[in-house]
Amino acid sequence: MVDVDIKSRGLPKRPPVDRRTGRSRRGVPSEHGVLAHARKWGYWDFRICFEAALRKDPQDHGQTKLSMRIAANGKVSRVKLLSSELKDKDAARCLEEQVANYRDFHPAPRRRVDLELSIKLWPGDAPLPVVSITDEAALKKFHEANPGRIGDSAFIDTMNRSLDDVRRCYASGLERDAALWGRILLEIQLPPGGGVAKVRQNGSQFPDRKVVRCVRRAVRKQEFPSPEGGRTTRMIGIRLGQPPSPVVEANE
Repeated sequence: MVDVDIKSRGLPKRPPVDRRTGRSRRGVPSEHGVLAHARKWGYWDFRICFEAALRKDPQDHGQTKLSMRIAANGKVSRVKLLSSELKDKDAARCLEEQVANYRDFHPAPRRRVDLELSIKLWPGDAPLPVVSITDEAALKKFHEANPGRIGDSAFIDTMNRSLDDVRRCYASGLERDAALWGRILLEIQLPPGGGVAKVRQNGSQFPDRKVVRCVRRAVRKQEFPSPEGGRTTRMIGIRLGQPPSPVVEANE
């Protein structure tokens, strides 16, 4: 359950009603619109964070509170974790990261909006699903929502420009943990006009979130060419480091 507590003044509870049609006017920001957006675009991301926690403790549950700010252009400009009742602190940090990656709020407010976000999570009765990226129906739905195309060479060439920054991100992680290694799976949303709309981690669980945020920033600043046919989303895996070699011990 996602709820919002608007701290700023100026937003109406609901958009005004058109006297001629009796319907709410479109394109007018409101508290109800902010709540609807927060619930619609947070559900699956929050659920993925929570499912990771449930695989560690099937009884984990509770409320997480975060403060956030929506800028006048609709983008989330600030997020801070206030408290969490979840036992799995990684899940709480995951929620914080997903809130920071919210899709831009539309209609955008005319001025910045500060609010407190409440995310309440409970385990259900059904078993946790097994996620498969080879599901044909899911792939078909994905391609329908992303009609654009960008050549592999153009995409890889642009990605390669971020590698020096990515190496620096990993080096900073090694200073905290000399044995750090793993794979980061990134979802890169490319708008029709080129550049980058959004970069988010999708499905991977790299041990150091600071490295993940750093890598996302490195990719986000790249200027990808315009996709043909509209927006598109590409997935790419980045492996950092190597797993430790197995140690075989012989008992005499």
